[in-house]
Amino acid sequence: MNAVDNRLLILRLRRAVQGTADDTSEQLWLDASEVFATHDWVDEGIRNALQARDREVLGRRLAEWESGAQPYPAPDRVILKRALKAFRKRMKLQQLDEESGIGGGPFSSGHKSSLVAIQPPPQYPAEVWDELALQGRLRESLKGFFELVED
Repeated sequence: MNAVDNRLLILRLRRAVQGTADDTSEQLWLDASEVFATHDWVDEGIRNALQARDREVLGRRLAEWESGAQPYPAPDRVILKRALKAFRKRMKLQQLDEESGIGGGPFSSGHKSSLVAIQPPPQYPAEVWDELALQGRLRESLKGFFELVED
């Protein structure tokens, strides 16, 4: 996976498993197989299930990842961690920008930012933000706007 590929591997696998028997399903299987073949962390069970296109085995693995019984694939954990860090940084910068606006002069007491939701940074696709929301780390407040969930 190259440095600019911020798509989640688990979602590629989910699409392939849930795909139908039409032509696009074939492409989804090829995409998932190609991506998973390039990573050393993938165990033989996943590789064999991808080659055999065994939806049942892969579906069980997906369920383990989604339930938290098994950790997400290593590349996905890295992407989600970086995305959440970028979100927090963007949120902090926008809050600081709001607090330093007009009316907060040097002799005033200033004001606390009331900003709670922002549009996430664009370098990550929407599927990353949706996945973070599914994990409970972000909450979608308005269409396209997310807020941090306090730990």
